[in-house]
Amino acid sequence: MATPSIALIPSGYKANKVYSVLPENGDGDFAFTRASEATRINEEGLIETMANGIPRLDYGSGTCPSLLLEPQSTNVLTYSEDFGNAVWTTNGSATITPNSGVSPDGTTTAVLFDSVSGGPNRMQQLYTGTRTGQFTASMYAKKVDSNKSTLRITEGGGIDKRVSFDFDNETISDDTTTPDDYGFEKLDNGWYRIWMTLTFTGGNVNVLINNAISSITGTQQYIWGVQLELDYPTSYIPTVASTVTRVGDLVNGAGSVDNFNSSEGVLYAEMSALVEDNTNKRITVSDGTNNNRIELRYNSDNTIVCILILSGVNQVTLQVGLDNLITHKFAFKYKQNDFSLFIDGVEENSSSSGNTFSSGTLNKLNFTSANGTSNPLYANLKDLRVYKTALTDSELILLTS
Repeated sequence: MATPSIALIPSGYKANKVYSVLPENGDGDFAFTRASEATRINEEGLIETMANGIPRLDYGSGTCPSLLLEPQSTNVLTYSEDFGNAVWTTNGSATITPNSGVSPDGTTTAVLFDSVSGGPNRMQQLYTGTRTGQFTASMYAKKVDSNKSTLRITEGGGIDKRVSFDFDNETISDDTTTPDDYGFEKLDNGWYRIWMTLTFTGGNVNVLINNAISSITGTQQYIWGVQLELDYPTSYIPTVASTVTRVGDLVNGAGSVDNFNSSEGVLYAEMSALVEDNTNKRITVSDGTNNNRIELRYNSDNTIVCILILSGVNQVTLQVGLDNLITHKFAFKYKQNDFSLFIDGVEENSSSSGNTFSSGTLNKLNFTSANGTSNPLYANLKDLRVYKTALTDSELILLTS
C-alpha cells in the first residue's frame, strides 16, 4: 500500500499546534485554537485540566488517545466540586461530608453523601437563571455501600425527571419519568459519570442527587463534578463561585499543494461523533474556497456524507446511514469517474460518474469548512490520512478493517 502524504495519529502537540507524523518536514501540522482551559482524561485515567490553546489527547476510550474536539459549552452550576459551600443543601436526614474521597481528578475533593435511612433524602444545588430548550445535567458517582445513585432535575415550568444508576449491574433506568436522553460512562477506580438530557420550559432549575427511588441497599456514595450545560454531555467543566465557559476547539491549516493529488487520492479518517445529530461537522481538502473541495462530514440523522465539488458544481455525493457515536473507519476514494466510500472494511457506496480537479488545485486540509472557520469538526479523532493515489478495493478494505 502507498505511504500517506499526510498522517495524523494523535501523539505530538504543543501550544496552538497539532503535529502530524507525516510529512516529516512539518507541512502536515495543524494550527490549533481554543481560548480557554478544558479537561481531558489523561494516560493515568484521571481528569486533567489543559491550559488555553493546548490540544487534548484524550484516553477515555482506551489505551490509544484520540484528539478530542468539542464545541463551546458552559457549566452554569457555580460550585461543581465545593460541596461545603452554602449553595449545596440537603433534604430530610441526608448528610454530606466534603473532601472525603479521592475524586476522578486524583484530588481528595469528592463528597461523601449519606442518605441515612428512608427518604426523601437528597443533596441539591439550585440554578436560578432561565433555561429554555435542551440541556444536559451530569455528575460523577462512586459506590461506598449504596447500590444505586439517582440524578434528578426539577424545574419551575413543571419538570420533574430522574434517572437511577445501578452500580452493581452497571445499568441505568429512567424511574418512569423519562428524560429526552440519558446514559453513563465508566471511568477508572469505580467512578461513573451519569447524565441526562431534557427540555426546559423556563424557570429555576434544581439539580438533585439521592440514592435510588426504589430497591436501595446501603446509604453512602461519593459524588463529584456536577454539571448543567448544553444539549448533550461534553467534557467536565470545573466551576468555583461562578459559571465557566469552555471555548470550542478549532483545527485547520495543514498541508501544501505538494501533499495532495488533485486528480485522484483517498481521504481517510477514524473517528466518532460526540452526538448523533452532528450536522455539517466536517473535514475538507480544498483550495481554500467552497468552489473546489472534497468533504467528509457528519450529517443529521446518523449519516456520513462524502462530496466532491469542482468549480462550484457537485460531482458526486455518497451518503451512508450509521451510528455516528461509534468509532468507524472511513475512506473516500476519488478518481475520474471512479468514487467510493468504504466504512469498516466494506464498500458502502460508489459512483462511476464525475470529474476531479486539475493538477495543483488542492492545497489545504481543515477540520472545518474550506474557509477554515465554519462548521468545525466535533469528534473523537483517532487517525487521519491523505493518500495521493486512488487505492485499490483490496487496499481500502484492509485500510478500513
